[in-house]
Amino acid sequence: MRQRHPRARCPSLCVAGILACGFLLGCWGPSHFQQSFLQALEPQAVSSYLSSGAPLKGHPPSPGFQRQTQRQRQRRAAGSILHLELLVAVGPDVFQAHQEDTERYVLTNLNIGAELLRDPSLGAQFRVHLVKMVILTEPEGAPNITANLTSSLLSVCGWSRTINPEDDTDPGHADLVLYITRFDLELPDGNRQVRGVTQLGGACSPTWSCLITEDTGFDLGVTIAHEIGHSFGLEHDGAPGSGCGPSGHVMASDGAAPRAGLAWSPCSRRQLLSLLRPVPPLSLSLLATHLRADRSLSLGPSPEPAPGGGLGPATPVPTHKRPRFQTLPSPCTLLRPASSRCT
Repeated sequence: MRQRHPRARCPSLCVAGILACGFLLGCWGPSHFQQSFLQALEPQAVSSYLSSGAPLKGHPPSPGFQRQTQRQRQRRAAGSILHLELLVAVGPDVFQAHQEDTERYVLTNLNIGAELLRDPSLGAQFRVHLVKMVILTEPEGAPNITANLTSSLLSVCGWSRTINPEDDTDPGHADLVLYITRFDLELPDGNRQVRGVTQLGGACSPTWSCLITEDTGFDLGVTIAHEIGHSFGLEHDGAPGSGCGPSGHVMASDGAAPRAGLAWSPCSRRQLLSLLRPVPPLSLSLLATHLRADRSLSLGPSPEPAPGGGLGPATPVPTHKRPRFQTLPSPCTLLRPASSRCT
């Protein structure tokens, strides 16, 4: 296993490829609200497990991060708050590093990420619910994380389907599966500044509703929020003509430290509100162009390994278009579990 990359290097690199990658989100130290989480944590007994049905027990979460219960799941049918149900899998390398503190450490970072998703600057009232946490203590049976980002994400997504029920009415079903590793993720060109990877807009696809984040310390919580943003379809800040710079916000494309408290940029807010905006129904002929063989919506070309590994260099990141969910019997009920559409 390779050692983690130095956190001091913060290049302004953004790769053009199918996968949306998070770059050096942790070049700054823990912010005030991160420090408050650390101070609030008390040594309480928490239980780690590897079963598929046991509820998570442990330290009570912050207001922005809630554990899942069946009653809560049913009650979320009404109301304007948007809910994200998350299944977290912790790699054996993370367990080896943190041992008995693994659960508390991961919950702290989840709290940080949940608070960022709850921030008013995003323009939506998000609540993150932990369906289950799986702590892998041995490498046997774990996803295969390698230097090839594409194959790593394919491995995590495939593995997640073995533990995440497909039926959204199942109390154990999660909208997204987060895998945390200490493997030193790298781009096809060998650059190791990447901190996470997911499919852009993959949250509403049964095939790509997973993400990988690298454990780099307490900036992991920021990486989690950043990658979840990509899963929703949010692009990096700093696109030409957007009016948003590449630095200082959650979806920053570089690793520059923010001048003030971390928040979402106006660009991220506009993108999310656009993605949540209702759209008119599609005709069957037009709908067919948005369907893939696996009956999931196509949010852009699927990542395919290039010869010898890595990403196909000729496949650019497409301009993300708002998927049309209303006319599909979609398995995705990401934001409003009682609805048949992902809005």
